[in-house]
Amino acid sequence: MKGLVKVNLGCGPKGKDDWVNVDYGILALLAKYPFLKKIAMRIGILPKRYTKWEWPKNLVIHDCRKKLPFKDNQMDYVYTSHLIEHFSKYEAINMLNECFRILKPGGYIRVIVPDLELLARKYVECDHNFFLANTDKRHAKDIVLADLFNMWFYTEKNREPISSFYGSLYHKFTRGHKWLYDFESLSLMLKDCGFIDIKRRKYREGNVPDLEFLDHFQETSLYVEAMKPTHTNPKLLESFLR
Repeated sequence: MKGLVKVNLGCGPKGKDDWVNVDYGILALLAKYPFLKKIAMRIGILPKRYTKWEWPKNLVIHDCRKKLPFKDNQMDYVYTSHLIEHFSKYEAINMLNECFRILKPGGYIRVIVPDLELLARKYVECDHNFFLANTDKRHAKDIVLADLFNMWFYTEKNREPISSFYGSLYHKFTRGHKWLYDFESLSLMLKDCGFIDIKRRKYREGNVPDLEFLDHFQETSLYVEAMKPTHTNPKLLESFLR
């Protein structure tokens, strides 16, 4: 694996130092600039639980909804976990197109999102315990099943008003879920971007390296990998055959 160029988009505090780690938002900025973190803690914007997180030292601050700061055909692997569900669908498609651009022919992408099919099935089955086990315990007490289900789609501030000024400021810089995917919908998006060999994978299993460190959220996630073709881009070939 020596010499491979690997990028983790939306790395959060789980980045690995031999990857290019990219993230954006207030938490990433505070991790990148410790003096801002101290100020945020002092005025109460940053919850104490976030102070224990160790972000990667080589963190790149970049909004992945915009053009990625990498050259064409530069990356061997792209990994992105629990990121695109925070984007509008068209923004997620734009990012996946960018991933296709920066991957080398034969390179792999691994996309991990909350599994919409699983969540829907657990709701229909009235599996209250599943949602309680996979919901922030601070917000799960005495909440009915429908509310637990809705919390996968909407932000906390949609459920109840944020009482403090600093709490409101914090929520302005955080993003709830905007669009969820099942295997069929995510596969179609990847296919439309030009990817082939699209497969559903298991937790910490696949072609992308370092999954034993990178993969998390086993109970609720959909894991999908796809490859950039080594031959002519199928989208361009199709346009010539029309």
